[in-house]
Amino acid sequence: MSPRSPQVQRTVPGRRLCYAFAFHKRKQGCLVYKCISCCRARRHVQIDVIGNDFLEDPCALPHNCLPKKAKKNFVERFMYKKLQEIRNDPNFADAVIRKVWQDVLDAFPQMPDFSLEEVREIMDEFHQEGYSKRRRTILKSVQMHDRPTASLDDVPENLRTLKDGTTFLQFSSPGLYIYYSKTTIQKAVENGLTALVADGVHKLPPKALGDDGQLYTVHGVCNGGIDVPLVHVLTRRKNESVYDKVFGMIKQELTEQHVDCGRIRIIIDFERAALVGIKNHFPEGCVEGCSFHLAQAWNRKALSLGLRAEMKEHLVRDWWMTLKGLIFLPPRLHRRVPALHGPPVPPTHPAYRKCMSFLAYLHENWYAGPFKNIWYKWGKSELRTSNVAESYHRVLRVLIRERNAPVRKTLKCLHGADNRAMCTLRNLERGIARKLRRKDILRRERIDRCMEEHRPHLEHPSPATESILVFNAYSHLFLMHQSLRTLPNGRPFVT
Repeated sequence: MSPRSPQVQRTVPGRRLCYAFAFHKRKQGCLVYKCISCCRARRHVQIDVIGNDFLEDPCALPHNCLPKKAKKNFVERFMYKKLQEIRNDPNFADAVIRKVWQDVLDAFPQMPDFSLEEVREIMDEFHQEGYSKRRRTILKSVQMHDRPTASLDDVPENLRTLKDGTTFLQFSSPGLYIYYSKTTIQKAVENGLTALVADGVHKLPPKALGDDGQLYTVHGVCNGGIDVPLVHVLTRRKNESVYDKVFGMIKQELTEQHVDCGRIRIIIDFERAALVGIKNHFPEGCVEGCSFHLAQAWNRKALSLGLRAEMKEHLVRDWWMTLKGLIFLPPRLHRRVPALHGPPVPPTHPAYRKCMSFLAYLHENWYAGPFKNIWYKWGKSELRTSNVAESYHRVLRVLIRERNAPVRKTLKCLHGADNRAMCTLRNLERGIARKLRRKDILRRERIDRCMEEHRPHLEHPSPATESILVFNAYSHLFLMHQSLRTLPNGRPFVT
């Protein structure tokens, strides 16, 4: 024990019991401690202590109490320190009570001063009847923090604004709340903003938004492919008016920063309402679809038609892979691909109708429908997917760790995202930025090299059909880390 420990204890010889003493006062040459249990009985039993030594036997004092279990006293003291930590640390304001309880329980096995048997005794003493035994005690300490009630329509001032006093909640109406920092957008523009990537996540937003509520985030991509979250939207609905408002405000901010909106790429998933909202404010040529969501949509359609089961047939499988490779082929050459004009099997084959249904789906939705011209990736060297948004969603799930998180916790998470964005942009100005993983660099280089090697043939006014088929097969299989042995026409493929 230290010369001025807040509490000391003495074990009763030969027993697992102890007397606990709390610091009382300092007197000349020593410190005075009082028996804690006797004080509760309104009897003051004192003892003098010098350094680490009691000046008399603590067990021989005229106690008016019974000795306590040593492990129980240790648990009480440990909990006292933990509760003081909770009260003094504002980060515990939104703590989950059960998680705090579990963290305390998990802390005991990490203590090196106890044997395995002693650790088990301490854990059993703390646990007793379970979580309900300590819940109320922990809750009282958490509630000591000043936490103004937060709802989506009544946001406390410290969550409506940032640390520098600037506005963070830029728009609020029932069911739609838009958060962003003008300073962060300005900093992104100064760092060469080239693209916006938008996507939403469900289940994480506050319960008040309902089952269909989402957190929709718009990321900015700057020099070197560095992405940061710029705009955060909490919305109950996903209709055209919501996206029209969001992208209208984004365009206004970019225009104020003298950005040529016609040169900004906007990568989204294939959500019709979002597409309409964007086209109301940005040129149609700015909008690009995510290749991952494209593959997802096609795979789901094939599954719903029962086409996946027919791919055991090599003719159907090759036909399907030819279609999947169209995304990297120059749009003007699509009509030269035989797979688009009919199934690879005769009308009597069980897969014929399914193939025809899928081709009709392609022409109605992807060649002549709402997604026409926004899913091609020929000549695109980066940002072919909305993976930056998906990565951000994974981070949110780690930080929030619960479904339908409270409003306060969600907004604090958005504040933290803006802080990280500003740090990233300030470091980018100094030449400090994270690097791509090696496998991502190799994949990007492989795709670029493939396009450059075949560009002379494909940009020829009248390229050979075989050149088109070679690149089409190459793009789908080789770029997806698979080996390619033969072309769709059965001829051997040489790399």
